Amino acid sequence: MNFIKSTVLLIILIASVNIIAQDPIKRFDFKKAHLKMDGTTDAQGVKTTISKEIFIDNYGNNMASFETEKREISMANLVEETKRVVITEGNVVTTYDPETMEGTSVTIDMMNTFAGMSDQQAQQFAEQMGEATNTEVTEEGTGEVAGVMCNIIKAVTDMMGMQTITTTWSYKKFNMKTLSESDIVNVYEEVNMFKEGADFDPSVLLVPTGANIEVIESPF
Repeated sequence: MNFIKSTVLLIILIASVNIIAQDPIKRFDFKKAHLKMDGTTDAQGVKTTISKEIFIDNYGNNMASFETEKREISMANLVEETKRVVITEGNVVTTYDPETMEGTSVTIDMMNTFAGMSDQQAQQFAEQMGEATNTEVTEEGTGEVAGVMCNIIKAVTDMMGMQTITTTWSYKKFNMKTLSESDIVNVYEEVNMFKEGADFDPSVLLVPTGANIEVIESPF
């Protein structure tokens, strides 16, 4: 299993939790970017649509994601919409409501372990976790997303009689597109605008002064 496969498997195993560290690290192989992406999740009568505008600096050590999420609950004939902003600075992740300016902040110390791994250690960990979760990872060539060429990786997981097939399109260690299918939930997310090296106002990466942020304990 090469490093690309290992990286993708780590992303899948850790799910949506970002691999971040207390000291500045290179999460991605580009220093700055401005991008937009859309996605949907279908899970047993609940369809969630999400749009994100993301700003990245310092190779991913600093990020801001402005997100709008709409949930359609078919059984209740209900539609809900929420907005949030997620600010990442090192291993500190702050999430707040841009309307009420209230939110939470958490320090994820456990992620330092992953961030400090060498390529060999990451590969060994990915192989061990792949065996534990019965996951097989294969390379599927390359494909273009939002104007850049990506490495395509497919991961097939069989656990407790349920199969999940996850395909990712990765550019310089950033997932440009994700497609995950199973009997319970289907997930689709894709970047539709990507500007590598884009200039933007650095204040978007900061939690606004005056926001009411509660510091909570990390579950990790």
